[in-house]
Parts: sequence; C-alpha cells; structure tokens
Amino acid sequence: MGDQNNDIDQKPRRKKKRRNLDNTLLFKIFQTTNLMHKTATKWVASSGVTSQQWSILGALSLTRAKKGIPVGQFSELLLLSRQTLNGILGRLEYMGLTTRISNEPDGRIKKVVFTEKGQQVWLELDRDIRAYCNVALTSFTEDEKIEFLRLVEKLQDGLVMIDQQDQICADSEKTERKTP
Repeated sequence: MGDQNNDIDQKPRRKKKRRNLDNTLLFKIFQTTNLMHKTATKWVASSGVTSQQWSILGALSLTRAKKGIPVGQFSELLLLSRQTLNGILGRLEYMGLTTRISNEPDGRIKKVVFTEKGQQVWLELDRDIRAYCNVALTSFTEDEKIEFLRLVEKLQDGLVMIDQQDQICADSEKTERKTP
C-alpha cells in the first residue's frame, strides 16, 4: 500500500520534470539557432551576406536548382513563408547575386537563379562556410553528427506537423468567416 501511494506521488513530479526538460531542450535549440545566426553572419561578414542569405544561396547551388528553382518550391525547400523568402530574395537581387526569371511555358511562375556575380560570390562563400562548419562541429565525432542529424530531422518533422495543423486551422477559420 505504501508503494502505491509513493507511485501516485511520483507521477506529478515526473510530468513536471518532463515539461521542464521539454522546455529546456527547445529553449537551448532556440538559443543555439540565435548564436549560429550571429556567429555565421560574423564569419562571412566580409562577403556582405548574412547567414539567412547564405542559406538561400546554398540551396540555390544544389544540383537540382542549377537551372533555377520556382519561388514556391524554393519556399517549401527552405521551410520559409513566401513573404519571408521574397524579402530575402529582394535583398539578394539588390546585391546583384540572384534574379527571378519567367518560367516557360507559364510566364507567371518565376524561377530564382544565380547571376554571374552570385555564382562567383557563392564559390568564395562556400570555402568560408565549410571552414565555419568544421570549426562549429569540431567536437563531434562522425557518428555523433549522424545521430544529431537524425534527431534534428525528427524534431523538424514534429514542427512541420504543427505548421501544417496551423495552416489547416487558419484555412478553416477563413472558410467559417466567409460562410454567413
């Protein structure tokens, strides 16, 4: 009987510890992301490109994007809203690193492509980024990097699910407002 009461007393504490662990874990990821943006932007400051811009240039350098990538697909690849992506693309276009071209046969669809200057800047940035990644991940073994990637992808899947549910809720609210 005493053991049963002890188990009951332990359940609220375990739930509280789990909530604290969950919050601490996500807060550490948030802090790490902020620190990564800050240090990465400083690392490549001489190029005039921020860490967000570098991630977009990096995605654009992928083999599948060599002939350009439609803005909508680019937004999905980067997990960015079109509005956020358009803001960053605008700055990259102003810098002369990317441009948007009409897609054949549907001229309404725009593809993002490197300019010549953008290609050159990317080649220079790529070396700096590889060096940054090497320094940032120097304390990880190859197996730890693989496991960390697996865990980050698992977290990303959960966040994508939340994002999709939010979109479904937003869409149904719009429909409800339109219905008399």
